[in-house]
Amino acid sequence: MSKNLSFLLSAVLFITLFFAACSGSGNLTADEVSEISTRSFEGNHNEIYRASLNALSQSGFIVRQASMDTGRIEAHVLNRGFSNDDLFFGYNSQHSESVRAEIEVQESSNGSSIVRINFIEVFPPEGNLYQGMSAVSTERQLRIARYYENMMDRINEILNNSSI
Repeated sequence: MSKNLSFLLSAVLFITLFFAACSGSGNLTADEVSEISTRSFEGNHNEIYRASLNALSQSGFIVRQASMDTGRIEAHVLNRGFSNDDLFFGYNSQHSESVRAEIEVQESSNGSSIVRINFIEVFPPEGNLYQGMSAVSTERQLRIARYYENMMDRINEILNNSSI
């Protein structure tokens, strides 16, 4: 009986650890997104800003607004409904119509710049309630770590591999 109990407890522990490890790729809390979406980069503020612009373009985003004076960038990528590794790190959703990226690059006093990224999934209005009239889309923050990590890594790679 104790062998069966020991086996059962081991199985439960294994399953618990397995699901805990898998949940790391799932949705983050708002605090976790805030932590992972901010990174400090050493170097010239203008180069870091341009690297952020280039990283968005390389990821399939179309830049809609950009101001080096404010350090803000807004860009969109359309969701084509299929996974494409070249397009925003393989992003795929059956429901969203696009993803909006909002990046802010702020110069800090120690010779570095702080980059903050926010990804927002944009969903079409539900139903045909408005019959051709312009309706408001639903939006929600994308809370999957790999998109933030990959974009930060791409910015870093651009900074390290080129003279912008």
